[in-house]
Amino acid sequence: MENKKVKASQNKAKNTETHLIQLSLTIKERLDFAEILPERSDIVTQVLSRDIREKISFTQAEAKKFGMKPTPKGGLSWDKGRETNIAFTVPEITLMRAQVEKLDKERNVSTAILSLCLKIREIRS
Repeated sequence: MENKKVKASQNKAKNTETHLIQLSLTIKERLDFAEILPERSDIVTQVLSRDIREKISFTQAEAKKFGMKPTPKGGLSWDKGRETNIAFTVPEITLMRAQVEKLDKERNVSTAILSLCLKIREIRS
């Protein structure tokens, strides 16, 4: 009986890690993740953060497709109104929500990242 409980628990954990949640993100929201993800934390959190950063990073093909170009003042321009669906795991979503909640409690949500914060808060997993 105990062995069945352990296997059920392991299966549930595996399903949580493999269940993907699609999130439609604008180019700006993808760039805004730098403001939300932690710079320093424990190893597990940093692994999740790295995985999120890899998913939201832009390929050369995307940069060309979105018309991304450096501006003379060191910024970045792109074709507005473009969104991309990106799949995240439940643990990644959990980390995002925790970070948004932390920023909110610290009254550290700027207007620049508000759109991304609201989108993350509204995710149904």
